[in-house]
Amino acid sequence: MTLSKLGFLAVLGATTLSGVANASSYQYSEFHWKQGENQVSLGTSRDRVCFLSSVQGHFEGWGESVHVKKIGASYYLGGKSNQDSVEATATCVINPKGDKYTQFDTWEQGQSDLYLGDRHNVCFLTAMAGKFEGWKEVIEVKNTSYGVYLGGSSDQHSVKASAACLSRYNPSLKSYTWKQGESAKILASSANTVCYLTKISGKFEGNGEWVRLSQNNGYWMLNGASKQRDVTATATCTSSF
Repeated sequence: MTLSKLGFLAVLGATTLSGVANASSYQYSEFHWKQGENQVSLGTSRDRVCFLSSVQGHFEGWGESVHVKKIGASYYLGGKSNQDSVEATATCVINPKGDKYTQFDTWEQGQSDLYLGDRHNVCFLTAMAGKFEGWKEVIEVKNTSYGVYLGGSSDQHSVKASAACLSRYNPSLKSYTWKQGESAKILASSANTVCYLTKISGKFEGNGEWVRLSQNNGYWMLNGASKQRDVTATATCTSSF
């Protein structure tokens, strides 16, 4: 196992890639993809909702992307890269509460923030693409009193993001931010709370840059690493997923 993979999976703990971790309220399944591989099937959309939970690697432009997509009645994790070390993890929530219908939308740099729906929506990142060179490159799901928006910023090119939403009445949301140089953040119990990525920013130059949301000993954890600058990630948590 390479140092890159050791770093990328440092806080995975007892959860096994492509395995299921049982919880009293929520169940999860986690999958990993890296460049050069075919896209990975995440299973049927009839009994799960899936989202992006980690990214790593050299994001230099239009040739670099990672995504979670729903094609037909199934979810898939994949991406592409003309650089090196691009990898991603997806987390699926098995049998989430209520209607499992998800609406997917994509924002590209140069566009205004994209309206995803009113404040009752629970929205999460499902794709990242483009040249990430520093703090001015941001992709973000923004929860406001006026509604939920997908947007970002870039002084580079080809920066894109996708998000998906679930309709939930008046969800209670709490957000946490990790910044490079900080220790891993413990967020909330994974038994009765679902956490998902809502913001990624910074210079992604190779295997030394990664951000990750994972489960460890019954809790969600958010962390990352960087040999560059300005790498940050935000996760939002709710008990109404």
